[in-house]
Amino acid sequence: MSMTYPTAVRRAFVLAGLALLSWFDVLVELFAFVLLCVGLVFFLPSAILWARGRSRRTRALAGSWCGVEVPDPYRPAPPEPERERDGWYRDGNQLFKRSWWIRANRRINWVLDDPAVGRELQWQLVNPVAGLVLLVATVLSGPRALRGYGRWTRWWLGHHPARPRDRWLHRHTESLGHQIGILVLGLIHLVLAFVQLLALPFFPALVVASRTVPDTARREIHNWTGVRIPRPYLPPPPLPVPRADGLFQVGKQLNRLCAGRCSGRGSAGSCVTPRPGATSPPRCWCRSFRPCC
Repeated sequence: MSMTYPTAVRRAFVLAGLALLSWFDVLVELFAFVLLCVGLVFFLPSAILWARGRSRRTRALAGSWCGVEVPDPYRPAPPEPERERDGWYRDGNQLFKRSWWIRANRRINWVLDDPAVGRELQWQLVNPVAGLVLLVATVLSGPRALRGYGRWTRWWLGHHPARPRDRWLHRHTESLGHQIGILVLGLIHLVLAFVQLLALPFFPALVVASRTVPDTARREIHNWTGVRIPRPYLPPPPLPVPRADGLFQVGKQLNRLCAGRCSGRGSAGSCVTPRPGATSPPRCWCRSFRPCC
């Protein structure tokens, strides 16, 4: 591949600028991981697929500018769900009326279980530094540095068969990623701690709802380390105990239990009506002994 010195320097500037944007991809993926920790699982695969656009662009430039072809290393996309003869969609031992959940679940597993994702994330972390080195090396040595950058890109972003040394690196990199994930969860807990201190006297339901974040941390720590952390919360208070006459006492008011569910709240509360002769409408009392409807 013949290339003049000014062309090589110009291409090195473009590749270095493209490499610096890799850290922006890492920030987007880190933010999507934070959303994953609070239960929003659909953002992380989308962020990873979005970052693949820059990786594919770098592979294309490595082939056209550096003379090193870099094929895509990703696994093929999962097949579309097929409707069975009875009209249901099957995924393992579960049946679904609609196919969107199976499609989304397969897409998440396809993205997160691909070994190329881990290598691509490592490449995103070190690529900006390599881009700056490429710029200096191209100014000093000309087109030869571009060919070296192309081979370096192929080593990271091309097909990479597993070897014992690579498995060792993968394990340690995965462990580092888990530690970063635990650190991010800890920072989220720190922010929630201040929110809970302010909201506890006024909005206890918000404190209960925010327990999804530590529950996520317990689940992921168990998946990553094998250490199971039980939930330390007290059980919810029981419903009021009826008196000898069958009425329930809530404060100074006597109520009797009525049939039916509590506005869709299920077992979280019991709908009670006032004693006969009272004019107040039926009320629903949650386990906290407060009216909830």
